[in-house]
Amino acid sequence: MIHERVRQHVRSRAVTLIEVVVVVVVLALTLPPMLVVSSDAGDARLESVRVAEAVALTQGIAEHILADAFDDAGGLGSAAFEDASAYLDHPEQGLWARIEWLTGHYRGRGVESRVEIGEPVDASGVVSETASENRYRRVVITTEFVGSKGRVEMPLVLMVGRGM
Repeated sequence: MIHERVRQHVRSRAVTLIEVVVVVVVLALTLPPMLVVSSDAGDARLESVRVAEAVALTQGIAEHILADAFDDAGGLGSAAFEDASAYLDHPEQGLWARIEWLTGHYRGRGVESRVEIGEPVDASGVVSETASENRYRRVVITTEFVGSKGRVEMPLVLMVGRGM
């Protein structure tokens, strides 16, 4: 009698092979899409961090360039942009040397920038026939990083010079 009760109890609580197969099939169908969504969310979060880092680096570089445009001390000021190579690459006073503390941090995180300084232009951004009107320079700061879908470039264009 006791054995029969135990058997009935075990049968009523036992899991059949069909139930196990159903659970495995349901997991097999639902788990991969959930993992893909989780992976995509992680990629999107990393992408937003990289964009924020790129914006911060670009802003830091732009602030230094704008400050240099209005600082006539130490060979800076708008005249410094006449020799773009010296302004950017001089080993001691060049922009890259002066902001290594900033760019080095982001370079280590895979975010890099480059600066291009254009020819003198007038306030509309084109070269004027009147040389005295060409008081500005177009400066392009391009910041790059590798995103979830490949290389991303974020350019920022500034007009710097006297008479702004």
